[in-house]
Amino acid sequence: MDKEIKKYLRSVKRRLNLPRDIRTRLLSDLETTIAARMEAGEDWPVIRESLGTPAQVAAEYMEEMKEFAYRKSPWRMVPLAVAVLCGLSLLNDWVMLGLYVSMGFKLYERSVGIIGGADGPTAMFITTRVHDSAKIGIIAAVFVLCLLLYFRLCKCKNKENSQG
Repeated sequence: MDKEIKKYLRSVKRRLNLPRDIRTRLLSDLETTIAARMEAGEDWPVIRESLGTPAQVAAEYMEEMKEFAYRKSPWRMVPLAVAVLCGLSLLNDWVMLGLYVSMGFKLYERSVGIIGGADGPTAMFITTRVHDSAKIGIIAAVFVLCLLLYFRLCKCKNKENSQG
């Protein structure tokens, strides 16, 4: 199929806010209509002119299938913003950790503290701290959860559809 026709169909598909199976069926019907008209001898510019712009075709389909249309949640961008911030934080941590290791430092820190005196008991405190691995894991989990929530909110349906 011609590149212009594929571009036209992609443009219509982008504007359809419908479930995947309905959107696929509508686009298949539109593609079949275009192919049949081209086999009948019509040129693509004539067909495009008679069909209208992709926005007009999508608007007609959306009007016919309005009971199946998705409602876009106003909250869908919040988890995406959190996911972007978590992703940037993870990227920063991984880059800094890579630089830290490449410069020859170890991934853990140790310290020794001695408390005591000349006439009493002496205590030694030895501590070890792993370098930010827990923070990276928590941020990665929040990142994944926010992305999943974003994609779930993008697929949110109208209240009429969920009740019916």
